[in-house]
Amino acid sequence: MPIEIDFYLLNSSSLEESLPFVCRLVEKAYNQSHQIFILTETLAETQKLNDQLWTFRDVSFVPHDIYQEQQQQPTPAAVQIACAEANPQPPHNDILINLTTNAPDYYNDFNRVLEVVPNDNNLKAAARMRYKHYQANNYKTTTHNINI
Repeated sequence: MPIEIDFYLLNSSSLEESLPFVCRLVEKAYNQSHQIFILTETLAETQKLNDQLWTFRDVSFVPHDIYQEQQQQPTPAAVQIACAEANPQPPHNDILINLTTNAPDYYNDFNRVLEVVPNDNNLKAAARMRYKHYQANNYKTTTHNINI
């Protein structure tokens, strides 16, 4: 089955401003019984997203955890947040939400890749490179313009 790759082009100018949308995207995938692996660029972004997932909606709960490969017992959370700086190996291959400027080496192990792109010239340029890479490798890509 071919990988589906979706680009979400946001009108917010930074990743931090985009976090409420990311949380809604995670919640939707979780409610559809998916496992989600979220990759952030930095540990600070990982922590901000972790905090936001705890508080973004009063009437919702998305079980999540910061992924650490050396954990004694794997967490049962369906949502794992990892920092690209740690070079993590994903615990599953269902959905990857990429919040980094590069496509991780293991993106093609996933059933679906969701690329979230804030309205920042540098982030959009990096997203264009990923888009071209996916297209060159014959992956089906879909673009969504999102106003938040």
